[in-house]
Amino acid sequence: MHVHPATPSPLLIAMCIAYCAATVGLSESKADEPQSPASFVVTTTNYAVGNEQPIDRHRVVFDQSVVYDFDELTPGSITVYDPNRKRIVLLNSQSKSRCVVNTDQLTKMTAEMRVSADTNKKKDQYGISATVNSDADDRLSIQFGNVKYTTSTQPAANQNAASQFAQFADWALRLNMARKQGLPPFGRMSLNRAIATKGHIPSELMLDVKVAQYKSVHAITPKLTNEDRKRIDEASGMIALYSEIPLSDFR
Repeated sequence: MHVHPATPSPLLIAMCIAYCAATVGLSESKADEPQSPASFVVTTTNYAVGNEQPIDRHRVVFDQSVVYDFDELTPGSITVYDPNRKRIVLLNSQSKSRCVVNTDQLTKMTAEMRVSADTNKKKDQYGISATVNSDADDRLSIQFGNVKYTTSTQPAANQNAASQFAQFADWALRLNMARKQGLPPFGRMSLNRAIATKGHIPSELMLDVKVAQYKSVHAITPKLTNEDRKRIDEASGMIALYSEIPLSDFR
């Protein structure tokens, strides 16, 4: 499978956590395999640099092993990450439709993309051979092709919370790849893995790609609200009731 780099979607910009640089699927590292799932919330707001108006905002609710990604600027657009059931469910309340994506298939597609990088030039373009650097302010960065990510970080409540956020971002990157959105994931995989290993999540991420620059700001809320619980219940009802359509038809 050959995937060409493209201008990243706001959602792809937002997901700055751990994709493993050396493997696909669930990482073998401690950072990618939380043992005691926690419940917390991360709100991510995305901007085009120079514009104070957000282009994207997501409230990502971690309810132990299941993650609910609520698109705050497109109400009714929800993505439910449920790796224990080997599925990611996309929901659209406007069309009352759902799409169920098998996580094993996403893992396979990631492996195929890695194998397709059969030259040093492709490895560089895909970010497979890129390495993470740290500056004097403890910011992390990675650069490959025409792309550079630079991020400050913030402590998660504990290592398990950092690992859960990392694992969630693994699947978000795979899903975006399957939907042919954004950049190849591997450079971000390396950067995000480094963040999770510190027990952190991103604080402010800058993405420079060609002539465009984006900023993604992450804020942690340590507990779920009653409204979060209500929205989780509503999403569960949507999964049960909505008509299923293939990924190629989902909008």
